[in-house]
Amino acid sequence: MMTTGFYEIEFEAILFLEKCGGGTFGSVYRAIWKTFEMEVAVKKLLVLDKEVGLSMKFIKISTTSSIA
Repeated sequence: MMTTGFYEIEFEAILFLEKCGGGTFGSVYRAIWKTFEMEVAVKKLLVLDKEVGLSMKFIKISTTSSIA
C-alpha cells in the first residue's frame, strides 16, 4: 500500500473530480490516480517564475482512504 508523500507523476495520470479547497499558494482536488485506480487528494501549487510567469505544479498526493 502506498503512503502519503511526494510523487512525481504525469498530469494525464490524474482524473480530477472536484475542488476541495484552496488558498494563497494553490488548491486541493479530489481525484483518481488512474495508474493505481486509487482515490487521492492532489495539491496543486501556484509557482511564480520570472521567466515563464504563473504555472501550476503538482507537489503532493494523499492516498488516505477518506477524502473530505
